[in-house]
Amino acid sequence: MYENQEIEEIFPHWDHQFKRLSDLDTIKALRLLDQYHTFTFVRDPLVRLVSAWRDKFQHHSKENRSDYINFHHQYGRNIMRRFRREFTPHELERGFPISFQEYINYITSFSNAEEMNEHWIPATTICRPCHISYKFIGKFENQKEESEYLIDKLGLQSYVPDNFFREVDNSSRDEAKMLLREVDEDKKRILAKLYKDDAAIFGYDLNEFLGI
Repeated sequence: MYENQEIEEIFPHWDHQFKRLSDLDTIKALRLLDQYHTFTFVRDPLVRLVSAWRDKFQHHSKENRSDYINFHHQYGRNIMRRFRREFTPHELERGFPISFQEYINYITSFSNAEEMNEHWIPATTICRPCHISYKFIGKFENQKEESEYLIDKLGLQSYVPDNFFREVDNSSRDEAKMLLREVDEDKKRILAKLYKDDAAIFGYDLNEFLGI
């Protein structure tokens, strides 16, 4: 259906397009996993956290797209009501933009990571690496090299154009360091607790950003 077609960026967020493992009973899900070459890609949890704020709650070219507007209404309004002392009716109507401090206040308010949105929930909570035996776990930071390795491993070279994958720009990492440096110490400790499993299992250093 989608062969040789450009797949829209929003496509993976259309839940009705995919059947999820959670839609199946445990036995069927395990049998299905055995039939596929399971893999996942992960990202430094704190860089991913900052990137989600930048993408979802700051000004950019996609901010007026319907899915972004819905996101602002669902999450931005909630954050404003809970963590902004004063706001105008217009600001609340938009639910956007959200400051980084308001965002961090919101993230650190969760007592149960299971309740977090998929854009900032710990990757271990989504990917379940202790329950699913992935044949390959790649890192976003090395996506060009590791994606090309995976494509070669799966024999899919003919389906992927040359130079399709690009090196990752490290500017988002520098931005994360700058922003997280200003976060209160108590909030840093909560972030460290939230993302400690991601760091331990996937080999990231939270202290590089939190300094605790």
